[in-house]
Amino acid sequence: MILDQLSQLEGAGNYNILPIVNVEGSSNVEDIDIPNTLPILATRDAVLFPGTVLPVTIGRQKSLKLIKTLYKGTKIIATFTQKNIKVEEPDFEDLYNIGVAAKIIKIIELPDGTLSALLQGIHRISLKEILSREPYLVGVVENLPEVRAKEDDNYNDYVADSIKDAALTIIKMSPNIPQELSFAIKNIEGFEFLINFIAANMEFEKISDKIKILSESNPTERGMRLLELLQKQIEFIKLKNDIQQKVKSEMDQQQREYYLNNQLKTIQEELGEGESGDDEIREYAEKIEQAQLPAEVAEKLKKELGRMAKQPFGSA
Repeated sequence: MILDQLSQLEGAGNYNILPIVNVEGSSNVEDIDIPNTLPILATRDAVLFPGTVLPVTIGRQKSLKLIKTLYKGTKIIATFTQKNIKVEEPDFEDLYNIGVAAKIIKIIELPDGTLSALLQGIHRISLKEILSREPYLVGVVENLPEVRAKEDDNYNDYVADSIKDAALTIIKMSPNIPQELSFAIKNIEGFEFLINFIAANMEFEKISDKIKILSESNPTERGMRLLELLQKQIEFIKLKNDIQQKVKSEMDQQQREYYLNNQLKTIQEELGEGESGDDEIREYAEKIEQAQLPAEVAEKLKKELGRMAKQPFGSA
């Protein structure tokens, strides 16, 4: 599945590719020791979550040098999301201080000089300071403590079921989200992994919404925060669809009227009524203007002429 996704990256352009994950939630990187100092990859509009696998397009020179260098070495980097995607040279204050340590699984060099890197999230980390900025960012990071969800917890089971239902509803309502995602969601069993998977795949109004989910160490609280955002997303999609349907109905009505008017004009021309009627209306209008009548009388005549123009030519 990963290789299939990577084979499509070259032609993907700016398309937002969904993160790929192992639906069972297992990972062979959880036991990796995270050093206190790591090279930093700043992402513009993507948030990596532990356990998920995310393809990212690398274009900036510092990021290219980082990925190529680390891929030949430890392959372990820190990923932090930019607060403003327009910043070309992000520094400490330009990054959210909550991120994820990641392993570079694979890179593919593209013809335009950029490359696509497949990253797998390992562990949540926080950014403490920037140590160096050349040839790429290197910073001091700290592992964030994780609270494991209790097994056989009925409350978490209810939360998980609600999250799945909300996510499946969004997928059904959104034509741009691959429907195959539904199959993966239905087969996820781990509570923490379910949250990470859905949070990574769903698009929210602001990137900071994902950061808030990532910042929460308690899995139950993280799940509740995710559920709240999913419910807001459902309401937003409903409102958007209602507006689009209303606009479509108005457009359909306008198109219908335009079609009927054209049909009426064609029929009048076939009966020899259209041009004669228009000529007579114009003749009366010219006579009213030339008569130099009092304003009140002229206004009354123009109104009557307007009513006459709407009637079929030749009617009583």
